[in-house]
Amino acid sequence: MRFRVLGPLEVQASDTDPRAVTPRAAKIRVVLATLLVRANEIVSAESLIDELWGEHPPRTAKTTLQVYISQLRKSLFGRDGSAGALETRVPGYVLRMDTGELDMARFEELHARGREAMERRDWATAAERQREALELWRGPLLSDTPHGALLDAAATRLAELRTTALEQRVRAELNQGRHHDLVSELQGLAGEFALREEFHAHLMVALYRTGRQAEALRAFTRLRRTLVEELAIEPGRPLQELHARILSGDAGLLVPEPAAVPAQRVREVLRATARAQPAEPPVDDLPPVDALFTGRSTELDRLCALLVSDPVGGCVTVTGTAGSGKTALAVAAAHRSGGEFPGGRVFVELDGEDGAVGAVGVVGAVGAGRTVGEVGMQGQAGSTSAAGSDGAAGTHVRACGDAGAPVGAAQVLERVLRRCGATGELPERIADRQSLLRRLTAGRRMLFVVDGAASAAQVLPLLQGTSGSVVLVTCRRVPVGIEGPLVRLAALHPSEARELFVAAAGVRGARETTEPDLPPAVETVEEIVRMCGALPGAVRSAAGLLALHPHWTARRLAERLRDENVRLDLLRRGSSGLASALSSGYAETEDRAGFRLLGLLPPGPFGVRAAASVFGQSPEVAEYRLEAMVAAGLLTAEPGTGADGLTFQLPELLRLFAAERLRVEEDPAEVRRATARLVAALVAELRQEDTSRALGGRSRFPTGGAGLVRILEQAHAAGLWPDTVRLADALTPAFEERADWAAWERCHRLALDAARQAGDSPAEARLLRSLGDLAWQRRQQAVAADHYGRARQAARSAGDGQEHARTLAGLAELRLDAGALEEAAQLLGPALDTTGREGRGRYEAHRVMALLALEAQGPAAAERHFSVCLRLARALDEPRLESYARRWLNAVRDGGRLPGIELRPGVWRLHTAV
Repeated sequence: MRFRVLGPLEVQASDTDPRAVTPRAAKIRVVLATLLVRANEIVSAESLIDELWGEHPPRTAKTTLQVYISQLRKSLFGRDGSAGALETRVPGYVLRMDTGELDMARFEELHARGREAMERRDWATAAERQREALELWRGPLLSDTPHGALLDAAATRLAELRTTALEQRVRAELNQGRHHDLVSELQGLAGEFALREEFHAHLMVALYRTGRQAEALRAFTRLRRTLVEELAIEPGRPLQELHARILSGDAGLLVPEPAAVPAQRVREVLRATARAQPAEPPVDDLPPVDALFTGRSTELDRLCALLVSDPVGGCVTVTGTAGSGKTALAVAAAHRSGGEFPGGRVFVELDGEDGAVGAVGVVGAVGAGRTVGEVGMQGQAGSTSAAGSDGAAGTHVRACGDAGAPVGAAQVLERVLRRCGATGELPERIADRQSLLRRLTAGRRMLFVVDGAASAAQVLPLLQGTSGSVVLVTCRRVPVGIEGPLVRLAALHPSEARELFVAAAGVRGARETTEPDLPPAVETVEEIVRMCGALPGAVRSAAGLLALHPHWTARRLAERLRDENVRLDLLRRGSSGLASALSSGYAETEDRAGFRLLGLLPPGPFGVRAAASVFGQSPEVAEYRLEAMVAAGLLTAEPGTGADGLTFQLPELLRLFAAERLRVEEDPAEVRRATARLVAALVAELRQEDTSRALGGRSRFPTGGAGLVRILEQAHAAGLWPDTVRLADALTPAFEERADWAAWERCHRLALDAARQAGDSPAEARLLRSLGDLAWQRRQQAVAADHYGRARQAARSAGDGQEHARTLAGLAELRLDAGALEEAAQLLGPALDTTGREGRGRYEAHRVMALLALEAQGPAAAERHFSVCLRLARALDEPRLESYARRWLNAVRDGGRLPGIELRPGVWRLHTAV
């Protein structure tokens, strides 16, 4: 028999007899459907009863179920009443059947085979299997049968599997180059699955590959708007990275992801190349694979697939910031793909290589299985490169210019020609050297790894001088003029960075305390790798410090690295190659002054307007300068929000380097002016936007409490006393709403000092009162009373009636919390006397009077004061205060009490949802 559940329930007598013998009775259909979705599994009688009647089964449920089972057996599995495929098994029943008898089982089998083909990168098979699986669907699971809990769960699971099969089929067809055919279908799928980011990503790729870049970007904008409006979240990182690649016109995205198994033409070319190999052993001077190479599995798989995908040769580029591990990845991929290049593999290291973090001796020894700690940091070069030391498994060509000059194309070709067997005097002209290289490599499929390229001029002659071979290039920035797919490296995943640190430091180096066998706490290692930006080079450099200082523990290392003023120096000590890596990138950029000024910004993403403020230029000019730094590999860019368009970020090592160069090279007067511009722009941003956004990750300025505190600290250190006070005032609502108490206290203590330095008595009163508010939030009543008392005196001296009223309101709230209602009332009278008819002080006084009335007389008595609060908030043009007042007023008008008031009167500021 044949059973179909992917749609309406349908039973056919057999393949040759298409007559439908589907039960008509609803209850019997439910029993059959439940047994089918759990085919070959025992389904308890209790589960069947639950599916039939839910929480209210009849008293005769078991007997009735037995009748249904008997009827099913007679109608579908033999009229003689024999059990057939429907067996009784304690504590219920099992329906035995082969995969081919049930469309659901066949679907799952085909989907699994398609998924396996996807993992093998066999796109044609994957697309075919998923297509066959999807063709079995006629509608939602058991669409004409009542569902209980069990069938509901099955329907949800199968619907998700169907969506996954659909997504994998589309992805496989995209990788087959069928983007033209898929655009219209994907537009429909993006509408049907509005929150499913995979379909939107595929649509963006298909549109981009068909030359519709603007439409691809609009597709991202539509999805982002939907996610923000409906769920208040941003698109995931993969989709944001895809948007950035499309925005930058990434040519590598135009090429479908290659199949892992070459096509027939590729296999034929490789076999022909292998037969044509000369008798002498092939060239193979790759450095050894770094034994500590960690993570990067996705990037490694993709890079290997790219290397072997094109039978006629070409260029593949690995790019990333200094210390991201470009060389280590390239060497690992070259070794893994070695069988595809029987003609040999040549490694060319260029001057200016930016991955030089670590030691040649370290890497050579690590390649032999030793840790950084065991090597003892003898000899210096790039730990993120996998370059071996002399005596390691093979040597490599280092192409160096005279007296440190940039490597020229002629020098690169000379080294490669010598490794490929050229003897005697070489021709002078580059074209002649290219011709000689083509003759020497004719019929030989080779891999040339060019490490640390700075320009296309170093690579193009080699690329043009070979045919059928592949050139793998590593570089900080993609040289203009080199075509081919890109593999971009970012920071490691935190778990991978932790693993790398522990492995590089060794068991003895990576310890939490002086106890030799106690491993470091996860929190300690997490902090270390976070301070290293999770970049492999910096993480290994930090591990190297433990070798240089055997008496240090991981905890001691973390303590030393916390000081940003010395962190970079420490990491350089762990690796002299780090200094050359950072310095070379800095020397190559034309806008060194702009790069230095970005060192004023704290860690994290920032927008064009933040950069414009430190540059002292328009956003348009600032964006141009930032884009140039992105092209130079000094910044990363991702899709942004609002007017800024993009958000930028300095990788951690480069941020530290920029801050260092700022201290060393920049005119202190310009640093002071830039800091003042940054503070002024940030204050304006905070005042015009919802304050919660300032700390919520959507501001155009570096976000988070720590970043904002850092900016204020810089203003204070520069002696910008009024600016420090203004920024602290602007930050107060944001810190208050989010209960960021540590940041609040740090900022206001610095601002209080600034106010005293400037002789600003009103500001001193205001900041003392704010510190009193903070202590009250923390339930530190004595501290709050002290701050309020000093603020009261300062406000009197300054003649500031509004601030005087606010301090009295704070003191009254403290007395209210202590149950001293009369004392609270006595303080509130003078508060109203000093404020006039408007102002924030009067607002606070009426707010506390409302709380007092609420405690003493109930909601009705509080209504008048909350009404006054609402009027005053409107007059102040303070939407946040107006929102609070309206909510309180609505609450008391409903006869209720405000959440939290009874126990913690001062915490109203934290109840934004009251």
